[in-house]
Amino acid sequence: SPAAAVATCKSFGIRAIIALGLEPRPAGGGAAVMAATRTTGVKWAAAPCIHEELLYVLEQGPKALAVWDLAATMSGASRDLAAELAAPRWGADCAQLIRRMVPTGFPELDPLVGMNQEASRVALGFPQSKPIVLFNTAPRPHGLSRWEWIKWMRPGGPYAATVKAARHFADRHGALLVAKSRGKHPDYRWTMRHFDYVIGDGTWYPYTTLDAVMAADHVCGVASALAIEARAAWRPQTWFLGYPPESYEHSAFLPMREAMYLAPNGLWNSRGFSNLILVYGTGWRDALARWADQLRPAGFLSVLDAHLWTGPIDGKASARFLDAVKAIL
Repeated sequence: SPAAAVATCKSFGIRAIIALGLEPRPAGGGAAVMAATRTTGVKWAAAPCIHEELLYVLEQGPKALAVWDLAATMSGASRDLAAELAAPRWGADCAQLIRRMVPTGFPELDPLVGMNQEASRVALGFPQSKPIVLFNTAPRPHGLSRWEWIKWMRPGGPYAATVKAARHFADRHGALLVAKSRGKHPDYRWTMRHFDYVIGDGTWYPYTTLDAVMAADHVCGVASALAIEARAAWRPQTWFLGYPPESYEHSAFLPMREAMYLAPNGLWNSRGFSNLILVYGTGWRDALARWADQLRPAGFLSVLDAHLWTGPIDGKASARFLDAVKAIL
């Protein structure tokens, strides 16, 4: 309860509360606790949560930021793009609030600095002797209709064809095919039988996903924010987009999705380092076949390109965030 939260902060001398993203959780109760503790002088700071903090403020407007003492995001470029998009929708004051967000990088990526492929394979129980292709299985986007999801996931449909193409790609290179799943991914037997290993979220520090991308030689699968971890680990990638972004993305965030992920040098589409294949419309079966038969993609990203939407990948994002929290105390 809010009263209990206030008493706990007073008892333990808590001066700041850190949350992940801008939406106080649990919904409703979290907001009440936040309001009550802030009246006693406790500061609230929001750490970056991929780019969800920017989506939230574009959806909700200035009220999403007004209640926070500190709001951080991953990079100055993504923050400035969000401010530019917010101005016509929510006004100049909202854009100014967004520009006050502190770019710190992504704290989740900090452990990568001390990680290596051999150790990550040991941690996950993978052999050292074969290449590994990591495949991101399919989550259902929040805005996608049930019918579009059924068409994509059905036996013999585009998703099943994508998994089979990945299996062929791995076999051509003598590689293991590893599925990276999560509890919210509806994995079906007609696709999962194609994988040599299946892993989920097992640990939070280091995050299992970081070990997964470090263990891999190539990362592919259903287009997602896993591209952030894969890019941070400098792994070549191939992403499969199963439906037009406008069919599932919130209209306020769609221009950011296009700029940060879909455009040239975006997280899914970076000059051979990460390839994007559209698995909808016409010609997608031929596109899958061409990819499955080709040599492993390779490319190079400059430091600027790699960090544009993620912020610096230097193991110091957590320190930058905590420095920003100290500054408001």
